Amino acid sequence: FRYQGGGTVLDVATLDKLVDERKDRFLAFLVTDSAIANVNEVEKAILRLVDAGNYLVHFHIGSQLPYQLPPGIQLPPQFGGFFDKNLPKRLADKGLDVHVLSNPADLIGLSVKYTERFYGGLK
Repeated sequence: FRYQGGGTVLDVATLDKLVDERKDRFLAFLVTDSAIANVNEVEKAILRLVDAGNYLVHFHIGSQLPYQLPPGIQLPPQFGGFFDKNLPKRLADKGLDVHVLSNPADLIGLSVKYTERFYGGLK
């Protein structure tokens, strides 16, 4: 997975393979602005990951949820309509932890918190 700029395509097959082949539970972080081109497939893969006993935390980069563009601002054409402002809310409604990040330090602190919680603390 790597930064792609507007309209990220998440490799769902690789995520599914990880879920299928791992013998132990794992913690995953999804850090995104929700401009995901294949958002429907990604949402299904996330739910499969969680249903398989793994844990995923969604870190939403940007403003508060639900995401609202400022008045008079439109998304650039390269987004092609696949910016799903409701993905974080749908994931939260299904019981996943979702955090809105407005400060890079928040990601560090929350990542450590979830890692300690999931793996039983840092030694």
